[in-house]
Amino acid sequence: MPLLTQSDPGTENNGIANAQTLLRHRHDPSLSDSLQHKFKGNKGNIKPEIAWRLLRQTFTPGFEDLLELGVSEGWYDPDNTLERLVFHYTFIPWLQRELDGYVALTNDSKPRYNRHKVLPHGRPIEIFRHPDKYGTKDFSVKVLKAHLDEVRSKYAPPGHPVFHLVPPAFEEKARQFYGAIGPPEINRNNVWQVYQTLLEHFRSIQGQDDIRSGIADRAAMPTVGDDPMGEEYMEVLPLKPFRVGNRLIADLEDLNSESSEEEHDPNIWTDPDTSSGSSMVDK
Repeated sequence: MPLLTQSDPGTENNGIANAQTLLRHRHDPSLSDSLQHKFKGNKGNIKPEIAWRLLRQTFTPGFEDLLELGVSEGWYDPDNTLERLVFHYTFIPWLQRELDGYVALTNDSKPRYNRHKVLPHGRPIEIFRHPDKYGTKDFSVKVLKAHLDEVRSKYAPPGHPVFHLVPPAFEEKARQFYGAIGPPEINRNNVWQVYQTLLEHFRSIQGQDDIRSGIADRAAMPTVGDDPMGEEYMEVLPLKPFRVGNRLIADLEDLNSESSEEEHDPNIWTDPDTSSGSSMVDK
C-alpha cells in the first residue's frame, strides 16, 4: 500500500480516498485525524493526466474503431438488453486483458534519460521492485489481510452489481456456449464473430425463465453519471485534507513487522473467482 494516493477532485475518486485513508489509519492510528489521499486540481495531477493522454492517443483509437464497426454494421445495439449482455461478456474481459498488456509494456519500458529529473532513471517496474538498486527506499506499507478484507467489504463489496458483468444465470449459460465453440482465444480479428455466435445461442433460449429474468434485471441502459436515487454517490470522509508537510509515517519497521508473509495476500483484489467472465480470458 502506498503512503499516500492522489487524484483529480472528481467525486468518483472518493471511494479510493476513503479506502486508502481507512487502511492507513488501521496501520498507523496517529494519522486518524486526516485524509491520506490528496485531491489535486488546477493542473496539479499532471503525471497521471499525461499517462491518460498517451493511452487515449496510442491505445484507444484502434479499439474505438473496432467497436464502432459492430454498431455501424448492425451487429450490436446497446439499447438491446440481450445484445448488451453478450457484448459485456465477450468484450470487457478481452479489453481488460489488452489494457493489462499495455500497462505491462509501459511499466517495462525505459523512458528517455532526462538530466533535469531528480527521481531514479530506469524501467518503472524495476524501480518499483528493486528500489535499493536505484538509490532509494521502499516506503510501501504491508497490509494486514484482515484490514484489507474490512475495507474491501465497506467500500468495494464483491456482491455489488458493478463487479458482475452479467447476471449469474446468464454467465453460466455463456460459459457453456463459449466452451461448446472451442473455446477460441479472443483477439481483435475474431471478437465480433465470437460475439455473434454467442448471441445466436442466446436467442435460441431467451424464452427460458432464468434468462428472461436476467434480461429483465438489466433492461434499463443507464446514462453516464445517472444515479437518480443517490445510491452510488459516496461522500469523502469528513477529515482534515492532507497538506504538504503533514506527517505520513510513524516507524515503518514497526508498521511492517505487524504483517507476516502469511497475512499479506497481494492477489486479494484479483481473485478470478470474483470476476464474471474471467474464465474466457484465462483459457
